[in-house]
Amino acid sequence: MVNDETREVTKERLLRAEPRIIAWGGPDGSGKDTVLRLVMDQVDQTKVAIADIGHFNEGGVGQRSMQDKIDQRGGHPIRYGLAFALAWREVVPELLGEGKIVIVKRPFNFLTHVVTNNQEETNIYLRKQIRNGRITNGLWPGAFVEFVVSPTDAWKNLESRGKLTESDPHSEEECSRRIQAEQEVFEFVKELPKVGNTTVFPIFNPRIDDAVERDAALHRISNGIMKNLALPLRADLE
Repeated sequence: MVNDETREVTKERLLRAEPRIIAWGGPDGSGKDTVLRLVMDQVDQTKVAIADIGHFNEGGVGQRSMQDKIDQRGGHPIRYGLAFALAWREVVPELLGEGKIVIVKRPFNFLTHVVTNNQEETNIYLRKQIRNGRITNGLWPGAFVEFVVSPTDAWKNLESRGKLTESDPHSEEECSRRIQAEQEVFEFVKELPKVGNTTVFPIFNPRIDDAVERDAALHRISNGIMKNLALPLRADLE
């Protein structure tokens, strides 16, 4: 006899870890975007691509989810997801179909958003949809690169930008709330049942005030990630 609990377990097992999917996450002000640009500067971009899943309230369910952009600071292409569920179902599979390693930026930011804003009903719904593979179409990252930073350092990093966007935290307290939400979501997703192996790479990135030392530290982080993930280098760097 198959009961509802058995059906739920069966659905959970539909999550399949794909070695070519790398989840790239962390709170605002953690340095994840800067390090990603450094990584993309070194990789063979014919073999590695970025899929930006986007924010919970970016785009609607009925909209086309794929949009190609160029990172304004790094100059590398990003395939951007306007609606998170369609982005997982369209953007990531399309890039995999092109034979690429896919770095999924902000993979579960939509859930972090609802946790930060205490949207409990939506939180429960999204967790169920992630667990049973509906949002990711059964796909799951083979690696998680998760940046870790303190609220104080995150806020100092954001302040140093000089200009905050509307979606950025606007105080250390808001940084703290988002970091707590990010940690809660990360603990949830990394423990989900799945077929295959997932490797977690926590990246601790404390703030360094000296610009030269900070730049050197960020390059060490990016080089370490390149090595650990065995990402393909540009031909001129091999």
